[in-house]
Amino acid sequence: MTHHDTTLTEPDLRVVGVGALTIGAGVALVVWGPQPLPLWCAAMAMALRLTSSGQYAVAVVRRRARPNIVTWFLWGLTPMIAVAAQLDDQPGPEVFVTFVLGLGPLIVTAVALCTDRSASRLTPFTLLCAGAALVGIVLWQLTDRPALAIAFCILADVFATLPTLRKAYADPASEYAPSYLVSVFAALAAFGVVEHRDFTAAGFPLYLFLIDAVLFVFAAAPLARLGRPARSRHAP
Repeated sequence: MTHHDTTLTEPDLRVVGVGALTIGAGVALVVWGPQPLPLWCAAMAMALRLTSSGQYAVAVVRRRARPNIVTWFLWGLTPMIAVAAQLDDQPGPEVFVTFVLGLGPLIVTAVALCTDRSASRLTPFTLLCAGAALVGIVLWQLTDRPALAIAFCILADVFATLPTLRKAYADPASEYAPSYLVSVFAALAAFGVVEHRDFTAAGFPLYLFLIDAVLFVFAAAPLARLGRPARSRHAP
């Protein structure tokens, strides 16, 4: 009788454990460190974002990751729309952070299209999420209320991320966990430099931290395996 193991292996637990400890240390620094963090942390956030996307792009080239093209394209499109809006309204240093936020995913999108034919395959679920994300982007651009605009922006990003969340949960081997862990620290650094931590200013960086943490856990550990009952096969 053969049993299909549904437990996390030692490497799984090690990766998740190290990730959880480092994320916890980062959260402690942001919560109990200087308020806000020094402005150079914004530059660190940009560097970490580029590092994260670069890691993922290399993983795609090496066939260690298979990105969902809709998710990564929308991850790049949304910040670039924000950049265009900021350029029309006396942009400050934050425009560079937003630009970097969109540049990395667009690079991953281009690399995926050039190296992986399966990246361009669209499913009904992916198309539905893409349509919902685009509706969220339109609503974000139409409203003149900052808090509501951030809410629509987050909603758009959630729908854009759903295909990758679903894929990472069902097939963690198709994702590259280290890049999401780096993105977690980029989001923490961006959140840490926010001076007024109301929803308008801190909502999106906080959301990015949470979604990247979930993506890291899904990509690092085969959680879907835990929900399946152990199966057995009797020898003849």
